[in-house]
Amino acid sequence: ENNIWAVGYIYTDTVANANIMRWNGVKWYFEKYSGTSNGIEGIWAFNDSTIYFANGAVVTYKNGIFEQLNFGYMGFTNTQGVEKLWGSSESNIWGVGPWGTIVHYDGNGWAKIEFDNELSFYNITGNNETGIAYAVGRKPGDIRVIVELQLNQVRSLYNSSENSPQLKSYVIKHYDKRLYLGGSDIVSTKIWKYDLLSDEPKILIDLKGNTNETDISQLALNDVNDTYYFGKSGDLGKMIHYNGIRYTGFSQNLSALVNYGSAHSVDNLCVSVGYVNNKAYITKIQRN
Repeated sequence: ENNIWAVGYIYTDTVANANIMRWNGVKWYFEKYSGTSNGIEGIWAFNDSTIYFANGAVVTYKNGIFEQLNFGYMGFTNTQGVEKLWGSSESNIWGVGPWGTIVHYDGNGWAKIEFDNELSFYNITGNNETGIAYAVGRKPGDIRVIVELQLNQVRSLYNSSENSPQLKSYVIKHYDKRLYLGGSDIVSTKIWKYDLLSDEPKILIDLKGNTNETDISQLALNDVNDTYYFGKSGDLGKMIHYNGIRYTGFSQNLSALVNYGSAHSVDNLCVSVGYVNNKAYITKIQRN
């Protein structure tokens, strides 16, 4: 609760391209890093002193020192770039992004993995015990895909044009051999899961909202009985929390927010990032 990092497109009248902010328990402040106008899309922390950032390539933070890694040799094409990161250790880090971007770090170097250049990834998660990563993305025609990333190999698990039910998601979190997701299909917004043991998707709750008015864009998970879903309902920001018994919706202090990016929860604290009227917002939910 006294060490929160937030990234994005962040600048002020006096600080340009800072893009990284931190909370130390007393105040928010800009991290001393001279970023670029591209902003920072993703973040993954190995520990308090070792953090990785996605800004098209990768920036590392180790013991207070930032380093921009050179990905010029990767051969990115068609606006490819790393936007989201996940790892199980410093020798197993995955990065994904638009137009089929997949990169992997094995402890010795970063490598690009070719898979499907029509597939743009929204988010990534993984199993800390096995090191296997899972990413969700979109193909032309609004086809949603889940892939498994393991040992420099990519395997398709779910394709909404081939599998039933046909579901969508911008978000994905792994917990206990299951993937938790949420998004709108052609009828309404669904919160759903994908069982990795049976290879089956299952709808957990139908929010019954118009697909143009209701959606899920963030997910934070402590465990299966303590899950936060952030999104919108009409023009209003909304949070839905699952406590193991029921789903409860909240809109207080979210009335004008676009909850876009990521959310993270630890114990009784959850933090969500978003924006309104071109201003960055960070929302903290603290449970007593």
